[in-house]
Amino acid sequence: MQITVDGVVETLPNGREEYKDAFTTACESMKESLDIVRSPGFDDHSTWKFDCENEFIKVYYKDMNGLRYFSARYASNKKFTVDSRDFVAARMMKRTDDGRYIISAKSCQISTVPEDKDAVRGVLHLGMGMFTPDPEDPKNRSIYDYLICMDLCGFMPKFLMNQVMGKLVLSDIENYRQNVFSKNG
Repeated sequence: MQITVDGVVETLPNGREEYKDAFTTACESMKESLDIVRSPGFDDHSTWKFDCENEFIKVYYKDMNGLRYFSARYASNKKFTVDSRDFVAARMMKRTDDGRYIISAKSCQISTVPEDKDAVRGVLHLGMGMFTPDPEDPKNRSIYDYLICMDLCGFMPKFLMNQVMGKLVLSDIENYRQNVFSKNG
């Protein structure tokens, strides 16, 4: 099985047919991520709405195709966790022609990964991390773009989830920043 993503033919290895749906989902998620990051207004968030911020990070959101996507960007010098949630996702990583690295993921079903009886299976509509060399110091710094659209499922009203997601993104990135700085000084 072969699928073309961003001009490159991706191939599912022989003997891995049971992962056909996951492979297809990973390719679709990368195509969707590339469409979003290349769309007008993504780089400067001019077509996105402000959600929340802390000292280092601003979180924006945009409603597309009936779903709410959250985006945040921050710079670093060199986890999205939700208790009692279970996610199964296919992911793909690509280096684009302009030097960015994109990791993209989307929920999928894999028959060998049953639901955890102690958790609610959430749906990752699209998750993406994009790393770009910082134009001011490309050898030592990166700019990180974070995009997420998910349904935590279970008994959480959509309006409440939408209010909380921006703050969860902010918290997730702040935890990542603290982890990076504690390891790299």
